[in-house]
Amino acid sequence: MKQGGFIPVIILAAVVILAGVGGTAYYVHSSRQPKTEPVFQQQENQYENWQEYVNPKYNYTVKYPPDWFFHKTGLNPPPPASIKLSSVEEKPDLAGNEINVQILSLPASGETLESNAEIQSLTGQGHGKKTITISGEPAIKLEKADPEGGVESSIYVYHNGNVYRLVWNLWNSEIKRLYEGTLQEIINSFSFTD
Repeated sequence: MKQGGFIPVIILAAVVILAGVGGTAYYVHSSRQPKTEPVFQQQENQYENWQEYVNPKYNYTVKYPPDWFFHKTGLNPPPPASIKLSSVEEKPDLAGNEINVQILSLPASGETLESNAEIQSLTGQGHGKKTITISGEPAIKLEKADPEGGVESSIYVYHNGNVYRLVWNLWNSEIKRLYEGTLQEIINSFSFTD
């Protein structure tokens, strides 16, 4: 009788050990598998109804929403060296509701991303610096958070002897929530044509 009671205990212990070994093996195997990150895929026709600005002097194009406006005045230097794409018509917006992207194109004068004085100055003022790619070219993105939850952003890219600066601001957390995706799509559409 004593021997008959001992066998189920041994079987139970063996099952527990095998389950533990099997569980450990599964955990180790699954933890070695590469983690898949969700991939953002642009919709094929995402820019279907968007307007396109073509800059033949500085060799780039950029798209902007159908309800946005291309500003032709009030810029220094004037177009084509500097352009402004805006959510409001070309008139003073006293309410401060304007969301815009400005693109400035100037001769680089021998500077590089590493030696650009403006990038160095803004980094010294607390702008975070990140290396990215714009239209296949290395670029620097600078961002500084706003106390109200917004963000001030600029991208610098050098191409064929010119420096291009793309600048936009999201004034507070609500504006950021509403327009961050649209601004990112505008920036993603920027492309060199030469």
